[in-house]
Amino acid sequence: MFFRFLQKKINDFWASKFGPIPPEFHSLETDGPFRHCLDCGGSLLFTQYLIEKIYSNGEVIYEYALCVECAKKLREELSRESKKAIKRYLRRNRTVKQTLEACTCCRLPKEELPSYQIIGQFSGEEMLNWNLPMLICEPCVDGLAEHLSKQTRDRLDGFLDEHFPGPPEMDVPLPTRSRPVLI
Repeated sequence: MFFRFLQKKINDFWASKFGPIPPEFHSLETDGPFRHCLDCGGSLLFTQYLIEKIYSNGEVIYEYALCVECAKKLREELSRESKKAIKRYLRRNRTVKQTLEACTCCRLPKEELPSYQIIGQFSGEEMLNWNLPMLICEPCVDGLAEHLSKQTRDRLDGFLDEHFPGPPEMDVPLPTRSRPVLI
């Protein structure tokens, strides 16, 4: 009897850590789950990956998926100071359980936010509910960007330029109100 109870608790715990991919994290291009890593082009079907979508005035302006290997490689290119600053900022400012209903840092409801980004972690066709998903509003992203080193801002700008080339008039260095910070 005790072992059945314990097994149920264990199963319930693990079931709460996985779930279907919410439509908010589907690709606009395919109207379904992302299938390939933006950086290496590898399949996401049997690996863990991150999705980031940046919204402005209700429209997606950037969306991409990165396999954990490419995300790790990008993260390794950030300065040590910036990695510490990101951890410190989120630890100090994270106020609510990670959801997609309000900013993780300032608690403003999504409906009141003109610009925000969502970030989630996935494994194949499942969303992982550990430290993510997270929604963060533009003012909180700007607050975080103030703590990033020039090296990190340059690398993140380079990532955006490499994968999302746009007209030269949009080439504005971070932090600004028009360029997101990748977390």
